[in-house]
Amino acid sequence: MIPVSTTRIPPLAFKASASAAAKMMMQSNRIGWIHSLADKPGAKFDVVIKDGLGRVMKRIDNFGGDTEKSGKLLNLETRVGEELFFEVENLKNAENVTLFVN
Repeated sequence: MIPVSTTRIPPLAFKASASAAAKMMMQSNRIGWIHSLADKPGAKFDVVIKDGLGRVMKRIDNFGGDTEKSGKLLNLETRVGEELFFEVENLKNAENVTLFVN
């Protein structure tokens, strides 16, 4: 049996031209940090986290920074096995963004 670890959680990739939503099944009871990696420096975007019924659990406006990498501490309580939907809205100054959730 392979232990569940945050390094095995695949990243969520978003493109500006496509529908910017991705689904993830939670493997722990909380989201600690959310990190982003953009293809260009200065990327700004909004992150919306919704539960399986479409209710907004957390909204982060103007996420991003002056460099390609950025991160934020969330400490968002979830349930193991819960499916959450991550959406990227208002993507500016970048074509691709990858989110890492742990």
